Amino acid sequence: PKYISIDHRHEFNWGHQWMIGILFALSAALAWGIGNVWVRIALQGLRPTTASVFTLFTGMLLLFPLALVLHWDEVKGISAGVLLIIFLYGMANFLMGRFLNVLSISRIGLNRAIPIVASSPVFALILAVIFLDESLSTLIILGTMTVMAGILLIVTEQR
Repeated sequence: PKYISIDHRHEFNWGHQWMIGILFALSAALAWGIGNVWVRIALQGLRPTTASVFTLFTGMLLLFPLALVLHWDEVKGISAGVLLIIFLYGMANFLMGRFLNVLSISRIGLNRAIPIVASSPVFALILAVIFLDESLSTLIILGTMTVMAGILLIVTEQR
């Protein structure tokens, strides 16, 4: 469809929004790549837990006040249900995900850890089909199988 409605508040024109979304996704990937290189350097002098705590604290220190200032009207109107979902997202993504990411980098190195961590779309796809009733296409299934094959190659590589 040309337009898709998300929670009945936002409508997207797929042409322009698609390109902006891809640009944001690539920018996020670049930022994560840079951050992972920096954390690998920091791990030469820190334990994974210490690095994780400091990155989480830094992110919260910078982003929480920014969210309050720029989006106060939206923040003050957050319902308890949405707040719970945001809390669970923060626990899974920022707390557990960040810590396990840093821990994996410290144990198996950046070159092996990051492609494996990048398998998150496989899990998101499975969970989206189960819980959000999203549909699959042949290309999505083939792409997911390709990602899984790449992870298998990395995990089974002889050192």
